[in-house]
Amino acid sequence: MKINCIILLLFAFIIEVLVLDNGYPFKVNETGCIYTIQLKITNEAGIIEIVSPSIHNSLTASNATQFIYQVDFYVDYGQTLSPILTVFTGDQVYMNVSVPTTQLCTALSSFIIQTPPNNKALPVEYGYYQDTFRFFIEITNLPVNNINTEFPIKKSAPSPWSYSTAKRLYKNIFYFDVGLSGGSGTNIAGLSINPPQILTANKNYEFDPVKSLDFGSQASLTKVGAYPENRIIDMPIHNFQIYFNGTSTTPREKCVLYNQEYTKVLPVLGNPLNYTMVTLFTNTSSLLSNPVNLNFLGITNSILGTGLSFTFESPTNYPYSFNIQSLSNIDRSFITISCSFVLNPFHSYFLNSKLIQYPYGYHSGDKSNLEFKTIVPVSQWLGNFSFTADFRQQQLYNVPLTLVSGFVDSVPPKLESLQLLQYPFNRVMIKATISDDLSGFKKLSFGQAFELTAKDLVSGNLLNGVYQSIVDYNIGASPYPIYLYDNANTSIVFSDEKSIYNIDTLSRIPTVPYSRKVLAKDFTRFEFKSSLVNLSSGKQSNVLYFNMTNADSNSLVKFTPIYSFNAKEIIYPWLNNTFTGGWNTTAKLYQVEIEIPARLFNGRIGYTLQFEGATISNNEIEFYHQTATLTVETDFADIMPPLVTKILATSSNFSIGFLITISDPINGFKKGSVHLVANLDPQEYIIDLTEKDRISGDIFSGTYNISVPFDSQFCRSQSYTIRKIILMDQQNVISSNFGFKNLFDPLSSVHGGLPNYLSCATRVTDTTPPTVSSFLITFNSPGGGLDVGTIQGRTIKFSLTLEDLESGVSRDHIPKIYAVSQEDRVSVDFEITAYSEHKVDYQAVMILPYGFAFPNPIYFSVYGIVDLNFNIGSHGLDNSLLYEIKTTLNSAKEPWIETSLPITSKGGDLVVYGRNFGDSVNNVSRVFIDYQDGYGYLDVPDFIIVNQLHMVFKGIRQQYQPYKVKVLVDSLESNEYLVLPVYEYFEPIPLLCPGQPECSGNGRCINGECICTLPNAGLDCSSTIIIIPPPKVNTTSPETIPVINTEIDGKNVSLSGLISVVSIRELTNQGTIVQEYPFSQWLLLDRNHTNENTFLFSTRFDQSKTNINVTVSYFSQATNVTFANQLLHMSPGSIKYQIEISKYQFSSQLNYLQLIMSAKIQTEQQDSSCTYRSFNNETSQYTLVQIDKIVLQGRFIKRAIVDRVIKDIVNVPLDEAMSSGSNGENSKISQSFIGINIPFYRNNVSLDPDFSVLIDQTSASDKYDSKCSTSSLSKSKLTNGQLAGIIVGGVVFLFILSAIIIYFISKKGSSKRAIKLRKLFGRN
Repeated sequence: MKINCIILLLFAFIIEVLVLDNGYPFKVNETGCIYTIQLKITNEAGIIEIVSPSIHNSLTASNATQFIYQVDFYVDYGQTLSPILTVFTGDQVYMNVSVPTTQLCTALSSFIIQTPPNNKALPVEYGYYQDTFRFFIEITNLPVNNINTEFPIKKSAPSPWSYSTAKRLYKNIFYFDVGLSGGSGTNIAGLSINPPQILTANKNYEFDPVKSLDFGSQASLTKVGAYPENRIIDMPIHNFQIYFNGTSTTPREKCVLYNQEYTKVLPVLGNPLNYTMVTLFTNTSSLLSNPVNLNFLGITNSILGTGLSFTFESPTNYPYSFNIQSLSNIDRSFITISCSFVLNPFHSYFLNSKLIQYPYGYHSGDKSNLEFKTIVPVSQWLGNFSFTADFRQQQLYNVPLTLVSGFVDSVPPKLESLQLLQYPFNRVMIKATISDDLSGFKKLSFGQAFELTAKDLVSGNLLNGVYQSIVDYNIGASPYPIYLYDNANTSIVFSDEKSIYNIDTLSRIPTVPYSRKVLAKDFTRFEFKSSLVNLSSGKQSNVLYFNMTNADSNSLVKFTPIYSFNAKEIIYPWLNNTFTGGWNTTAKLYQVEIEIPARLFNGRIGYTLQFEGATISNNEIEFYHQTATLTVETDFADIMPPLVTKILATSSNFSIGFLITISDPINGFKKGSVHLVANLDPQEYIIDLTEKDRISGDIFSGTYNISVPFDSQFCRSQSYTIRKIILMDQQNVISSNFGFKNLFDPLSSVHGGLPNYLSCATRVTDTTPPTVSSFLITFNSPGGGLDVGTIQGRTIKFSLTLEDLESGVSRDHIPKIYAVSQEDRVSVDFEITAYSEHKVDYQAVMILPYGFAFPNPIYFSVYGIVDLNFNIGSHGLDNSLLYEIKTTLNSAKEPWIETSLPITSKGGDLVVYGRNFGDSVNNVSRVFIDYQDGYGYLDVPDFIIVNQLHMVFKGIRQQYQPYKVKVLVDSLESNEYLVLPVYEYFEPIPLLCPGQPECSGNGRCINGECICTLPNAGLDCSSTIIIIPPPKVNTTSPETIPVINTEIDGKNVSLSGLISVVSIRELTNQGTIVQEYPFSQWLLLDRNHTNENTFLFSTRFDQSKTNINVTVSYFSQATNVTFANQLLHMSPGSIKYQIEISKYQFSSQLNYLQLIMSAKIQTEQQDSSCTYRSFNNETSQYTLVQIDKIVLQGRFIKRAIVDRVIKDIVNVPLDEAMSSGSNGENSKISQSFIGINIPFYRNNVSLDPDFSVLIDQTSASDKYDSKCSTSSLSKSKLTNGQLAGIIVGGVVFLFILSAIIIYFISKKGSSKRAIKLRKLFGRN
């Protein structure tokens, strides 16, 4: 916390000391601690030098009047230091200045390494091998706010194990990993942590030993296979797959096998007694020796002990050459790069680390002699530029260029101010003022975490502007260092949050905020419905339950399982399958429904939990909660994907293709895709494989037909080859032959895709591509450039006409239009609008991303122009045909919705982020929503403009289907934004009901609530309902006065009650009363003539601005009613208060209203009596007031209808605040006050409490904390122990009695107090 200290001297010096950072004790000796503190000292005289303390102090930054010092202070153990500085201010003036902070040096013995009860390391990887373990430690009594990530924790581990650097998880919680770095993996028992001096104890951790795989003693090797064998590899990536089949008489639960490159051997099929394992040896060297020899560690079996050997053919050499054309930057902001080469279909091509895919860059020639050409936009302010070209062959080109520029900008931009604000779901709002002398601001990058760019300009210009954006914070990446760039790529760097960014004010980079950090130790409950799941018969469903203190019911939870082997070599889509859950309002906990695929190997399942801005691994959660372990078992596991066992080339008069036989004997084949390439045709053909393509067999072994149609009149002779194949089984396990490290090559056993030759008639000689006879770009640009901040400005239309009078234009090859900027490129396909034998017309529409290329120009070019002889052409790359358009940014301030926070199908508040939302003072804004129900767009009357980037749409209804929203600001309309609500389904959790047995055997238990069989009543159905006559209703206020006359234990009992609506008040979120409005004047508006027992009252408050209507109804028979989608059972003789409150002018949107109701029961009988009252928190909330055995019970459900949306609310007891002396409770009167808390709303609120009268089996005198008359107490013969037992057992009884009293008062009372009491105890 920053603290100021100001000293005023007679010399008129004003010195202010501001503590910027409190350090931690980085040095400790035998007597005390040394703390490092960073101070900011302000002196208008402009001279400051620290004289004392002199241990170490250094000036880190200063301007004319401000100085930042780093100072060391010494403090003895067990002592507290209040530092004093001695400073020199010039002119021989020395003075002492207090530093506004205190430092405590804690004795050595108080620092302790602490671990949770489960003091055991957890494996990071799962399954049959475990070779990486994670350790968590917690260090108590450290100044946790000052611990940095380099806090010294020493570690040691026996060879061949190695450990990682300790990392801080949060505050004083650290973790580090220990892994097997090679060798046979001998058993080890634990790890010792050697702490620094300030820590007094070492900790030894235990974990299960890792066993090497001994084929000689534990298994018999039945098969060894290696692929590819003598296969031509056209990529410098050599993958050799090796399979092991074996049996074992001893089940092996954990084992690991390493080859000479320390590649893991993984089980993929079977069980510990009968298994198949696979490994992959990968070598990327272009000088790989031939043959390849592999040796394995920890293998004693003679077959593998001598190693394996593979031979292969050398890859084909595809020649190429570069040609770079550098143009003057004075007129053009680009360079042209061209390259000629023979296209290799098995290579990947990259330019400046971006993948090049057909047709981008295909300029001219054909596939046997292709000229690649593209424009690379560069800044006109640059003097130097370099690019890289990676063709995945023998050489990586890195080409530096010197550009001719008419401008020089060598001065970096200046950060004038910077503000970072935390937003939900790991978002940060950045607001910065940035200036530059010449080229203008380009971007402000925070490491790899997030960035601010020129498109975020909200006012000013690029030379002096204000920028604002809400960005996603990649919390897995460091936000440092921070780079500030201008358009000449001149930059300034800030290393961390302590860096000074403005020397004029000595302002420092603010701390990067993040959303609430949740730790595994914060969970109060964490468990799965089934902790052990059997997957032998198929996939299984499961449920995760967890809870925590101060839970936010609006938070969503994302659960991502990790494949049990955690191996990057195995491609498994389940890795990316995230299950979303949320708050279960019935169970009062978080719940996520998950699905686990079939036949995984025995072992624990890893997972991550994304919750409230934190990503928490199962390792951390299991460290604190042993119930967080999820384990699976399978009789016979299968993570072996589908493989191709046979390929046969086929052809007909109209198509060419292959018959492919696919085998997956256990899980079965599901779907796939095959990529075909030809030696002349530049286009790749992707053919999907599904069950409809199977011509014989079944999903376990079937033959599938893939084919490419052709027209014999126009075709050209060429060969087709399978370039890439991807297959997926029924459990989504994938095999693929494309990539640099895929464990399963579906073509491994058939040695690749054999070519299929297509023979066609000789065609006309044609060596030139089609010509462009017409090309037109149309866009809306009043200023002459593209306004990339508006929808119209970013919408561009293109028309294209191609002609080829020789072979003709190929209609199978669709051209693309590309828009290229300095940072990115986007493209769209053309569509054919008309064609003839030698001519084709096309059209295309492109919508550019917001702010695309700004402030630099965009270059447009056309690729993919191909004729029937496969000659390739392009358009827009020559100087005479260059399409360059300048950009501007949203001068009209058109609104734009970019994204939204997740919203569930329950509806509620929709939070949207975007641009130019305006404000409620200077702009006229409207919000619209289209629920896709046929009614079109409707007004959203309630919304909040937080700032011009952030809006909240209130009162979104319950909706399961997608819907659209848009914003109108000062007649400027935004884009339509599609909202996809998150569907929440929660598997019902059986809830127990009160009573022994449940509901005392007098009712049914439904969702944790007893539905009593008449005449039984009460929370546990142990009480008896009293059917009182219709209560007397006060005609001047909604008060009911129940009159109770009944016989109990052979004695006549007479009581009266009062249910009333007392007042309403506005409170702050801290509970402070802002306004309170007592109710005094009511108007009886109507008495329902069809029901003589229904009355409607109304009054106003808040200077007659707000109406409150109260409908009082008496039920003579048992009735079911519904409120807020909840079914309520009304007993005979019960009274309901239906309360409606109109719009209220809140002082703040953070405030809430509290409606106060009262329930009272009293007796005038002179006999001795006892009273009791209580408040219970169940599915509904109940208040009870009781005299002897008579109970007036009020039921308040935890729901209200707020602005037409059902919301959870809270009801709170107010007896201590509202009751005093005899007015609250004595032996003759029992009274209770309830506050119904109403959240901020816009238009209206509906509430629904009810009341009933019961006879409790337990008298008030037998309940703890009851009030009894003196005569009643003198009759008691019970001991203190007996009284204690009665007290404990009487809580339920008091509850029931209070409910009965409330019921009678509500029914008969007509006074204002009676009405208030009914409201107080009604449902929400």
